[in-house]
Amino acid sequence: MFDSLKIAFATYSRIPTPPADWNEHSMKYAMCFFPLGGVVLALLCALAWLVLTRLGLHAFFPVGEEEGRAGTIHKGETAVDAAGTIHSDLAKGFIRAEVVAWNEILEAGTYQGAKKANKVRLEGKEYVVKDGDVLLIRFNV
Repeated sequence: MFDSLKIAFATYSRIPTPPADWNEHSMKYAMCFFPLGGVVLALLCALAWLVLTRLGLHAFFPVGEEEGRAGTIHKGETAVDAAGTIHSDLAKGFIRAEVVAWNEILEAGTYQGAKKANKVRLEGKEYVVKDGDVLLIRFNV
């Protein structure tokens, strides 16, 4: 039964799980655990949001040419502060930030699509980063 639970979580999420035997017996019961996997992941997301909110943090998404990831800053911090959480060189050589809200990227499909739809705006050093902003930092070191 435990193998079935491990298989369900391994296929449902990106959470690392211990290896399990993918045999017919385990697979028969693995489908029973799929709803449980969704509930657990939803609870983990809600817990992460609650912790960030209680600590007074915002999530932002710095993007580059090859990657995008999530970062956190305190509410009220500027684009330069956000750049500094990624790398100190970005804060030192900060010029501007291309900013777009995450939901506008979802509507456009891609960052480039949001840019073509004129949803991306240039902001300076004093821009206060909002929760869910996607930032492309322009800098010169």
